[in-house]
Amino acid sequence: HELPGVSGCLRVVSVVDAPSGAALIRPSAGLTPVAPLLSFALPHSRSGRGPLSLRRCFPSSGSPVPVKEPSIKRENQTETKGDDMKTEIKEKLEQLAIKKSIPFCYSCYRQAPTGRCKTCGSDDLMREMPGVGCEWGTDWIIREILSTELTPVNTEEAFEESVRQCYPETVTVAWMEMDTVSVAKEMDPVSWNVAKAEWESQEADEGNIISFDHGSSYYWTSDLEAL
Repeated sequence: HELPGVSGCLRVVSVVDAPSGAALIRPSAGLTPVAPLLSFALPHSRSGRGPLSLRRCFPSSGSPVPVKEPSIKRENQTETKGDDMKTEIKEKLEQLAIKKSIPFCYSCYRQAPTGRCKTCGSDDLMREMPGVGCEWGTDWIIREILSTELTPVNTEEAFEESVRQCYPETVTVAWMEMDTVSVAKEMDPVSWNVAKAEWESQEADEGNIISFDHGSSYYWTSDLEAL
């Protein structure tokens, strides 16, 4: 048989010794004996009487070995409560942005409250936010609403408060009583930042805080719902 992956490099002949069930590996003419090289690699029979034959170790192409497809967790199965909450809040903010703005025809430079410009008849309109400006879409209006009507979460203070609720207020170092949060931040700032990032991720997954800029800033969900 030709071994998989070494075609043209190695050719061996396997003969099963009937009484013992062992495989006798003999090289074909003109080639170096390879039994010493392969005997250690062949799995032994369950009866313990020597290695199995090469035919059993390397099945022929006529009888493929069934391969079980691994179970893969699809991305859409990992959605969290925070994802659903963010979608719901985003829809609410878009509706709020529409209420706080007016369709605007930039070509005629006039408002079109009905959704169609009375001058040119176009319905391809910008949106104007009085006192702010006009632009395509509603994302810029949402950003304006967030920046003017809400205050981003101070994640540093919120995480400190979470730590204080989980650990004693002070820690003993030799004969000194020291503030736990201060010691943690000053002794290992890298570990502190890693823990804070994990806390932010957990709070977002649970739907307590929401970010619209990939984690640069967060808002309390309760504040967003109150808009």
